[in-house]
Amino acid sequence: MLTPDAFVLDIGSRSEKVRPDAISLDLDQRCRPDVCASAEYLPFRTGSFDFVSMLEVIEHLGNEELNRALLECKRVSDYLIVSTPNCDSKLWSWVIWPLWSHTVGREWIGAHKQFFGKASLQELLEKHFGMKIVEKNYSRWNLLVLVMANPKLPRLESRDRVENRPQIGHAYPQVT
Repeated sequence: MLTPDAFVLDIGSRSEKVRPDAISLDLDQRCRPDVCASAEYLPFRTGSFDFVSMLEVIEHLGNEELNRALLECKRVSDYLIVSTPNCDSKLWSWVIWPLWSHTVGREWIGAHKQFFGKASLQELLEKHFGMKIVEKNYSRWNLLVLVMANPKLPRLESRDRVENRPQIGHAYPQVT
C-alpha cells in the first residue's frame, strides 16, 4: 500500500527515517530532523501527506498530547502507520521491559507514559478517533497497524505535489 511515490511524514524519527525520502519531524533538534516541531501542532497544510508514520512514539505521549497528535495526523493525511510496544506480551512486560529499563534503558525511566495492548490500541484508534484499521501485525514485541485516518472522506487519487508540499528545511521553534 505504501507506494514508492507516496509522500510520507515520519513523526519522531529521531536519527533514522522510515524511508530516505520521508519528511522527518522531531522535537529534538540534535536529531537533525527536516522539521523541528511537536506532533501536537503539525506545521503543514491539511492533506499534505499520503501517509504519516508514528513508530514507537505514542507510548511517550500523555492522554492530551496523544489526542492532539492523532487529530493532527488525521488532518494532514488519509493514512497513519502506528507501532508501539505490545504490553499484552508477558515476555515484554515481565522480562524485557523491566530488564531493559533497569539496565541500559535506565535513562528512559518515566519516558513511557502509557502502554497499549491489542484491544486498547484498537479502541483508541477506532472508537475514539473514528479511524479504520486496514492492516495489522500483532507480534509479541510490538503492535503495528496501518489505519485509514479519514474513512468517511473520499480518497484523493493524486495530490497536487507542488501546492500541498510543505516547505522543507525550515526549522520551527522547539515546542516544550
